[in-house]
Amino acid sequence: MLPCEPLYEIFPFIPPSVILEIVRFEFSPLDLYKLDATAWLKSDQVSQIRHIRKAQDFRVYGAARNSKATKDCYPDFLSVLGPLLVYFDVLASFAASAGKVAGTYTVVRCCSEYCNSLAFLSGKYDWPPVLQYHIQFFLKRSTDMAGGMYTGWNFEDRLLIDEYLAGHLRMPI
Repeated sequence: MLPCEPLYEIFPFIPPSVILEIVRFEFSPLDLYKLDATAWLKSDQVSQIRHIRKAQDFRVYGAARNSKATKDCYPDFLSVLGPLLVYFDVLASFAASAGKVAGTYTVVRCCSEYCNSLAFLSGKYDWPPVLQYHIQFFLKRSTDMAGGMYTGWNFEDRLLIDEYLAGHLRMPI
């Protein structure tokens, strides 16, 4: 990637409006399907997400709690991981295109830490509560980043873990 290469050329499968949402920290975690170049979602799942988004404001923590459509659209950790990596790739590319070495490193480090944390949580707890934790965690980090704080991705949120994951340990096989 050249520093002057536009993000819409680096990520031709992502609409420019979505790229803007990402770099402005306005991107919803329920829209991760928009970052999936393989388009694994079926059109009825996309319709379910659009219905949820119209019905609720996802900037309010607690939205989408126990939503069947959300669980259907993101049935497991891997359905979130691929698009989440693309999300962080867009952020890192944006920082790199601005010549911000430290910012680029921070985004890459946050991606690594958060994906490892989410993988650990998805192995320890049932997936639907982990997905709800992820949605709320993502929304909090977006608010933080809009305020200039980017390192929140590096740490688990104990309050959210207590709220969403307590009592949902995976049963041994």
